[in-house]
Amino acid sequence: MEKPKADNLDSFFSLIGSEKKKKIEEKKELIGEISLETMFQDMAVETARVKKELFEKEKTSIESATIAGDIMELLKNIIQVESKQVFTHQGVSPHIWVEELAITGDK
Repeated sequence: MEKPKADNLDSFFSLIGSEKKKKIEEKKELIGEISLETMFQDMAVETARVKKELFEKEKTSIESATIAGDIMELLKNIIQVESKQVFTHQGVSPHIWVEELAITGDK
């Protein structure tokens, strides 16, 4: 059995290295340069866009409706006041659950 020559091994590993570089270049041409930093930046931009879209979405609040009945009856029918506070452009408020609430309005 003959010992492989150093030249043969060098050319073998050079060939493997050059093929690997070709594959990497082909991949870059197809999908472009991808990095985690770019992915996280894209996700942050998309998250901000979705949050803005949700914030600007039309909302119907109890202020834009008329509560049918007496306000004292409404207060007596409060079932639960959630502990989690909701932040709005008008202030801080919890969700309040009211039993048998009748609301009338255009929407």
